[in-house]
Amino acid sequence: MLHDSSIMRLALLLLLPALVLFTACDSVVDDDGEHSDFARVVLEARDGTGQVIGEWTEADGWDIDALPGMTEGDIESVYTVRIFDEDGDELTLEEGGAFEARYAVDANAADDVLFFNPSGEVDLASGEEGELFHGDHVHLYPQNAGTTRVRFLLWHESHSDGSTDLIDVTVEEAHDDEAELARLVLESRDGTATEIGEWTEADGWSIDALPEMSEGDEETVFTVRIFAADGDEITLQEGGEFEARYAVDASAPADVLFFDGSGEVTIGDGTEGELFHGDHVHLYPRAAGTTQVRFLLWHDSHADGETDLIDATVVSGGS
Repeated sequence: MLHDSSIMRLALLLLLPALVLFTACDSVVDDDGEHSDFARVVLEARDGTGQVIGEWTEADGWDIDALPGMTEGDIESVYTVRIFDEDGDELTLEEGGAFEARYAVDANAADDVLFFNPSGEVDLASGEEGELFHGDHVHLYPQNAGTTRVRFLLWHESHSDGSTDLIDVTVEEAHDDEAELARLVLESRDGTATEIGEWTEADGWSIDALPEMSEGDEETVFTVRIFAADGDEITLQEGGEFEARYAVDASAPADVLFFDGSGEVTIGDGTEGELFHGDHVHLYPRAAGTTQVRFLLWHDSHADGETDLIDATVVSGGS
């Protein structure tokens, strides 16, 4: 007959293989053998410049204290995310692919500063839907003033293979003296002031696309007139309180126009080009293709309002 101590030893011996198996399974992030190391993350601006915003490494953490600030009512911030393994090889990140870039708001941080949902789909204040994750780039939508914390993830199917340290994201309170963009008119700037197209908050654009440009052409210049909801025209001046600007959509091709959010670009022949001049803007054709732009009512360092997107097409060759 077995004593209690013998029964206990026998039970432990029987449990040992199961414990070893459980521990081994628990230490593997991915059960299909396609786990990837996660050693370095680089965030880049997705405005056509590829400017590095910040870098995180497993050894040293973040080289910046916080992500660039946003303001209530701003359009989203978009970052290209590049992830490297321990060998220095860059991982291929594709929407719907084996690996994607994602981020997550920390569970202990404020949850109302950004519009966020782990599913990647959010309902914005405008009533529109926003998508956060696009394979190799992510969108951050400001919701309310405050500071929260996020970590970036190497997403593999339904789980994370690794994450960065947390980093702060701050949304500033909107200015009290914001102006409302209710109507925008584009005019030619050739002395005739011919109306090119009009956008209204109620009806959108009156044209399907901006006039076509050709590779090798000089820039296209539009006078921009912006009106508030009460019908009053807003004074637009270079260096003034309000200016007209435009932005290439982060999800549209970035090589059709020479564009930089700063307003200064280097044209193909090496000359400098300025995009924004208060009451008019310059579009410089770069390569054949179609992209999409939105026009902005710029106030200090942020947009008080924006139009819907509109196509801008550059065709091959100049006449």
